[in-house]
Amino acid sequence: MSNTESIIGFNANEILSVQPFKDTYSTVTFVIFLSFVITILILVAIAFLFSVCECCGSSTKGSKTKTTKAKATTKPKRNKVKPAKDDDGW
Repeated sequence: MSNTESIIGFNANEILSVQPFKDTYSTVTFVIFLSFVITILILVAIAFLFSVCECCGSSTKGSKTKTTKAKATTKPKRNKVKPAKDDDGW
C-alpha cells in the first residue's frame, strides 16, 4: 500500500483522472439527475410558499362561512335538453 492510497483502495491519481463528461451517457445521466433535483426543490418551495402565504392558504375562517351561505341560497341552474329529432322516424 502506498501513501497515496485511501482507505477504500483508490489511488489519488485514478480519482483525479476521472473525466465525468467524456461521453453522452454520463452527460445525459447528469442532466436527468439535475432536473430531478431542481424539480424537488421547486416543489418544496411551492409547498413552503403555500403554507406561509395568507392569500392562498386554506386556513382562512371567513371564506368558509361565506361559501356555505352562498351555496345554501343559490340553486344550481339545470339545463333542459330536448331530444333530437331524427329524419328517419325512429
